[in-house]
Amino acid sequence: MTNQALQVLEGQLNDYAPQFLQVLPKGMEPDRIIRTVLIACEQNPKLLQANRTSVMRSALSAATLGLEVDGVTGQGYLVPFKGRCQFIPGYKGYVTLAARGGRTLEGFVVREDDGFDFDEPNGLIKHSRQLGNEDKRRVIAAYAVARSKSFPTMIKVLSLDQLLAVRNESAGYKAKGAASTWGTNF
Repeated sequence: MTNQALQVLEGQLNDYAPQFLQVLPKGMEPDRIIRTVLIACEQNPKLLQANRTSVMRSALSAATLGLEVDGVTGQGYLVPFKGRCQFIPGYKGYVTLAARGGRTLEGFVVREDDGFDFDEPNGLIKHSRQLGNEDKRRVIAAYAVARSKSFPTMIKVLSLDQLLAVRNESAGYKAKGAASTWGTNF
């Protein structure tokens, strides 16, 4: 059934090729997004049971951003959720989008005993990491830095409470708890 369902989906995705072509960034072909959607469905057959319209909309959302959804690149993911398919950009997808906009984007974790000071409005961070025993020192904050030659540096700092609030709203954490990425790779 899975091979037959994949063939049907491939035909439907090929029918969408003109729409993909309209939204894809220059240099990315519809065949590429179609292949990544099919790979995602091979890796997670529950996607083949999801509402087909939601699969197509998710594929179009990924195409609009020019992000691959095969789960290998980490740019984006197709996730089955309550009978529907959801497109979820991965952090590497955000990094890709930032790079296309002329920025570099990096994220860091702050742990107990690290030296850490920041001035968010002015884009200043001073972080002195302590090496070793990372698994024993609890996370106290995380931050992202966006840099560009033509724009001021931007930073965003989240406290542990803010990180936990994001985690608690995550569909993955709600569905899988400690088995989600939040539990296995906080």
